Amino acid sequence: MLFNTFKVKIRYTFFDLTERFPFFGKFLTIGWNSLHKFKFNVGEKILESRGQLRHISGKTDFNKINWVNPIKIQYYLKNINAKENDNSQMLNSNWTRSKDLFDNLQFYQMLKEKFEKGKTWEDFEYYHQIRDKISNNIKKYGCTNIDELDQKFKEIESFYFQIKKNGYKNREELFNLKNLEKLNKPAIFNVIDVVIDGEGQLLLVHGDLSLSISKLLGVTEIPIKIIGRHKKWLNFKKRLSYYSRNGRLYQRPTHPDLQDFPFSYGDLRFDMIKKNLSTSQGTLLDIGANFGYFCHRFEDEGFNCVAVE
Repeated sequence: MLFNTFKVKIRYTFFDLTERFPFFGKFLTIGWNSLHKFKFNVGEKILESRGQLRHISGKTDFNKINWVNPIKIQYYLKNINAKENDNSQMLNSNWTRSKDLFDNLQFYQMLKEKFEKGKTWEDFEYYHQIRDKISNNIKKYGCTNIDELDQKFKEIESFYFQIKKNGYKNREELFNLKNLEKLNKPAIFNVIDVVIDGEGQLLLVHGDLSLSISKLLGVTEIPIKIIGRHKKWLNFKKRLSYYSRNGRLYQRPTHPDLQDFPFSYGDLRFDMIKKNLSTSQGTLLDIGANFGYFCHRFEDEGFNCVAVE
């Protein structure tokens, strides 16, 4: 306790000196920042040498199912060879060069117009492209003939309207429904496979149907499994693992792949601020943002946020 009080006094003395003597304050600031950077790097090396900082792949549960809002998945990979059971992939930069906005995916665009404008499948050029490929003995969407394709699209319609009527149900909830036996294919969201690029973006790999339907119907949470991570992201996780020691991470990180790090505070402060705001929209400035917890939370509430750290 006395040591922490001493550290606070030193910090305030430093700020006071930089205000009184601006010229020398510039050099003091450089020295202060260099000291903390040195302290961070030395501390990390010590932990590594003691074997206390395990490689992140050794502490990550690759079979863990995370739950995220579909709007957080904004990109998909156009070309990728990742398999569903390839859980330990460390991605390099080549993996993420083929990413594109999910809104540009032809399949998603077709479903959006189909269900929002009431069009038939035959109204879409993309549907006919799929039929042509199957007619030329090219397997598409698991279908090898036109009859299978037509059945597939009937199931897609059934899937959409079940979710629209009953909302998202997990397997346990569905088995408790009295009319379950009437459903040939219950509307269960398959777990969506994603990878994470170097900046932490979630990129869709498998599950375009479930993601499309969830986006169209405004489902707030869907299950995902992270099957690969960029090397840059893994390095960031490793550094955050060190930083989060001793309570230096204030709130739980909002990113689904960072939920297991220790943090100091829960959601109480967010709930108090939200409850006492006089407006439900606008721009918020978060000073001392740490890792942007409040910005992420208030962006989910519809605010525009600016973070300063």
